[in-house]
Amino acid sequence: MKRPTQRNFRDSCGLLLFCTLFASSACTPSGLEPKLSVIQAEIFTKHSCTLSSCHGAGAAGGLNLADNPYDALVNKDSATETSKKRVVPNKPDESVFYQVLLGSVGSIRQMPVGSTLPTEKIELVKQWIEMGAPNN
Repeated sequence: MKRPTQRNFRDSCGLLLFCTLFASSACTPSGLEPKLSVIQAEIFTKHSCTLSSCHGAGAAGGLNLADNPYDALVNKDSATETSKKRVVPNKPDESVFYQVLLGSVGSIRQMPVGSTLPTEKIELVKQWIEMGAPNN
């Protein structure tokens, strides 16, 4: 039996450290990074959330996602569910934005209207919030 060398051990530790730091939570199962810019592109834009009749210039529910989604979402009171915040960093289960992707919340219908997001995209939002909802 061949004994492991110091170099092999060091290389293995380096790979383990890289995977732990960068690979374990850097992506959702779909391969998408949990970043606000990705949510903007993959959800708000692709699912027409930022049309003027929805959460664009029309700002349905007082929410405009077209201009500056971070400022509109993070630590902001929900216009319709006044005792709740749209996004509570690190707490998806307390975030109206995440909850309405799963189903209706109070007077707010499940979003997007008329369809359900794929599980991977809902998970993307959840991970972004769990990471502290950074402005990235």
